[in-house]
Amino acid sequence: MALQWGSDAGHGFFPTDFEHMQYSTRLSLLTTLFRRGVLRDFESNGEPSEAAFRAAANMPLNKNDHDEALLVSALMDSSPDITAAIGAKCLAEGHDPEHPQIDKKFLSAILQELKK
Repeated sequence: MALQWGSDAGHGFFPTDFEHMQYSTRLSLLTTLFRRGVLRDFESNGEPSEAAFRAAANMPLNKNDHDEALLVSALMDSSPDITAAIGAKCLAEGHDPEHPQIDKKFLSAILQELKK
C-alpha cells in the first residue's frame, strides 16, 4: 500500500521509503520539541508555527539529533530513578539531557527561517 501525502493525494505522488523515513523522523522531532515546551515561543493557537514546520523540513539532521530528542522525551515519561541513572550515564559520556544540543540547533533553524 502506497502513502499519498495531503494535497498531493490523488495526484500520483508516492514518497519513497527514504522520503517517508525523513518525514517521520522530522515529525517525531518536531512533536518531541513541542511536547517538551522548547517551541513555546514559536507556537500559535497551541500548534507549532509555520517557521517551526519549515525549520523541521529544512534543517540538516543527523542520527544523533533525532536520538537525543527521543531520549530526552523518553526520560520525561520515566521514573525518577531511571531518569537519574540514565542522566548520570549521559553526563559521563559528555551529553547533558537537561540541555540537549538539538534544542539550540532547532531554535537556530527557526530563527533562520524567520529571516527568510
